[in-house]
Amino acid sequence: MYKLRLLLVLLLIVCCQQLARAQKEPPQKDTLYQPPVHQSESKFAFRSAETAHLQYLLEPEELLVNYVIADSQLLIYTLTRDNSLQLVQSTVDQLLEEKLAKIHQMLKGSNMVRKKSRESFIQLAHGLYQQLIAPIEDQLQDKSKLVIIGDGMTNYLPFEVLLKTPKVLAFHELNFLLKSYEISYHYSPSLLAKARRKEVNQEKGIFAFAPVYNEREIVVSATEKDQSTRIGATRGEHIPAVLSPLPESQQEVVNIIKLFGSQDLSDNTLAIRHSANEFNLKDHLRHDYQFIHIAGHSFANLLNPNFSGIICYEDDFGDEDGILYSGEIHHLNIKADLVTLSSCESGYGKLERNEGMLGLNHAFISSGTPNVVFSLWEVYDKVSAKLMVDFYQEVLAENSYTASLRQAKLKLLEDPATAAPHYWSPYLLIGR
Repeated sequence: MYKLRLLLVLLLIVCCQQLARAQKEPPQKDTLYQPPVHQSESKFAFRSAETAHLQYLLEPEELLVNYVIADSQLLIYTLTRDNSLQLVQSTVDQLLEEKLAKIHQMLKGSNMVRKKSRESFIQLAHGLYQQLIAPIEDQLQDKSKLVIIGDGMTNYLPFEVLLKTPKVLAFHELNFLLKSYEISYHYSPSLLAKARRKEVNQEKGIFAFAPVYNEREIVVSATEKDQSTRIGATRGEHIPAVLSPLPESQQEVVNIIKLFGSQDLSDNTLAIRHSANEFNLKDHLRHDYQFIHIAGHSFANLLNPNFSGIICYEDDFGDEDGILYSGEIHHLNIKADLVTLSSCESGYGKLERNEGMLGLNHAFISSGTPNVVFSLWEVYDKVSAKLMVDFYQEVLAENSYTASLRQAKLKLLEDPATAAPHYWSPYLLIGR
């Protein structure tokens, strides 16, 4: 019965997404995005009282950068603790949205091992740096942290991949923006301020969740296995597609639990395979954990974001269908300080004028979670497992979430085998 329900749900998603274009296509502005209303009415508007309060919440080394694309103008608002709101205005490159869609497609679709592909990417990443970062370079002095609030297609861009110079080098030698700054993201100045005001210090440690999925129940072809041997299976689904087992996710959550145990942090819970069902996930999301870690398959529904979801293990409880949908997350009272979505496309979704990008991450933020780690495209099982363990090692060393994620990415960048931004740049952080 569970398999039948899951098949029916996947078929429904197929029908919806065929209407919204195939997922493998780059995001198109005519289907995913409508231009923002006038600046004073939009979520990007700064109000004087809120701006003063937000300044107080910013750290001395932080620069808040808020992009607004209004008709033919690119408005870049900046704010620091010590300097009042500033505006840099320029004419929008007519090809800006096309370039943003292209770099998103390049990043998610290939590791760009061929020199021609790498050269093309470098030129594109440099061109976007010139458009988006160069106009505010003078404000980057003495700053080590950037908080990005995007607009439109900029929400599909991991700013960490931008390049100040177009010099062609191997990926591990390139001076990505990642090497210079800690970068985090948010949806609006007001939501950023709300999250900064929220202090979470729960009694319990971490709840780690990994369905892993059962190879005996979910068929994977030999060809698919052979192709994923080196880096690992991807944690997402091109609908319709069979669910592939994620063996590395099991070791990932086990290692994370061991890390927390080695720090004498008690009240850690591991839900794996059969116990990683929807009922248990919902139940533990309501508990007093400081951290929630979810490793598994997820998918984005571009037509109806409420039906984006996390696929759980077969649920023995009759009221659940085995998928935790975004629409359900909105109604959960999640108490964790950090939710990590170690899965595919957990931050990818439809762009709404007043809401930003409606991925699974948005649902967790809306439910009250102040910090969410998410991905923009399909991620590899083995790479994700390494990055996540490195991330929590940094967190347990009492580094900020932003600094911890940056260090984990830098470790992948240092290794030529995983230095392509295809591997390390999909994971982003909303929060601090």
